[in-house]
Amino acid sequence: MKHLLVAALCLLTSACASWPKEGQGGWAENFHYGNETPSVWYSQSQGLLQHDFDHLSLRLEIMRASGIRQCMPAQHKLATLMQNRIQRQMAASMFSQSQHDIVVFYHQINLLQNHFTEVNEKTGCASFTMSNTLVSDTRDAALSLLNSDNQFAFADDNLTPKYRDKIKQAAELLKLFDSVELLLVGHTDHIGTPYDNIQLGIDRARKVAQALQDEGLTNATISTVSQGESAPYSNETTVAARLSNRRVVAHILSANGENPTHQTGNSTYGTNIPLLYWTQALNSEQGERQ
Repeated sequence: MKHLLVAALCLLTSACASWPKEGQGGWAENFHYGNETPSVWYSQSQGLLQHDFDHLSLRLEIMRASGIRQCMPAQHKLATLMQNRIQRQMAASMFSQSQHDIVVFYHQINLLQNHFTEVNEKTGCASFTMSNTLVSDTRDAALSLLNSDNQFAFADDNLTPKYRDKIKQAAELLKLFDSVELLLVGHTDHIGTPYDNIQLGIDRARKVAQALQDEGLTNATISTVSQGESAPYSNETTVAARLSNRRVVAHILSANGENPTHQTGNSTYGTNIPLLYWTQALNSEQGERQ
């Protein structure tokens, strides 16, 4: 028994005193505390982080305008604390922490929105009233999302992952309106027959419409049309220019029954004359580039 104890003690002592040879120390061998660069710890650029934060902040501001302070003051306070925390982190260039907390903030806002909707439906504790300024800001933010990263691969109507993410964010904003009327216009580059490009353009617009519906946008009337190759973003024929021409352009014709107006000559028209308005919307893209 004594010999066994001695042998065990020697084994433990040798194991504790033995060290891996140089080059066999795993990740710890190359770790140098305090020498990390920010790019190691976060994958998104500062601009993308700011964009995501602004998007979530707008959603929270809409809930504030809807009366969430009265219905759910404690949850609203927690969301505000997280919003302020991220804002301070962004100001201090603490981007790794910002990225982590923005993910948490995203789930917090989604849960808060769903809970607020359910509580308000059951208790009527708040009324959803958006000011004209907030309606305009929300509409502009949704338009910016729908018309960003909206390019397609050659002869293809599949949405890119980045564009699908933008559509998801746009749907989150558009669902906050009681009603929305959207016009989606599909475009192609100059390669191919005019007939095929018209069909490809409508297929692209319909893919965007379907993606919006898949995200739960049930309060929208969505119309899809195609201009094919007839309204290019750029008249150049480079690879980059052709990519910019393969796109879907979104127009919000009305939100909560309010119609943005377009002025032509001495007359101002709203969407009470839909075909005229749509024609103006379609022509405005090409006219701005001439």
